[in-house]
Amino acid sequence: MLIEGMNMANFEKMKSEDIQICTNIYLESFGHTKEEGLDVEGYLKSYIENKNAKALVYKESGNVVGFVTAMELPDMMEGISYYIDILVVDKNMQKKGYGTSMINDFINNISKEKPVWLITRKSDVSNKLYSKTMIKFDDIGYYSYSPLISRLNECIKEYEKEIDNMKKILEG
Repeated sequence: MLIEGMNMANFEKMKSEDIQICTNIYLESFGHTKEEGLDVEGYLKSYIENKNAKALVYKESGNVVGFVTAMELPDMMEGISYYIDILVVDKNMQKKGYGTSMINDFINNISKEKPVWLITRKSDVSNKLYSKTMIKFDDIGYYSYSPLISRLNECIKEYEKEIDNMKKILEG
């Protein structure tokens, strides 16, 4: 469950009729306007039509709360890995667990145990979201291989908190 008492949202393959709502979600969530000339609709249409791409809407009770676009890429060790290009949650639905749920569902159900990675800006506010479920590499990327990696990441964070608490005790 996303939040106690809330129905679990699910991924569905993006359809042509989803493009307009997804375009609006993208523009509003990232603070863009149609006047800027971004071709979000064309971008989403290309993902829908590309057999090596995934364009997925995340729906709860029939309403789109976000979407993910990802590309299947060759991987020397695993055959295929997934690069997440866009993961966005409706501005009105942010901070409710949907983003975390979307990443977890993608890693656990869509990628089917294949590597998943994404690249972001250092200043991206979404870094907090990605760091909950994926392992950071360098200063701009996140990577996840399986639910085991996610659990290991949680353990590392718990361990880091314990170290910080021990430092405070020793300093105090």
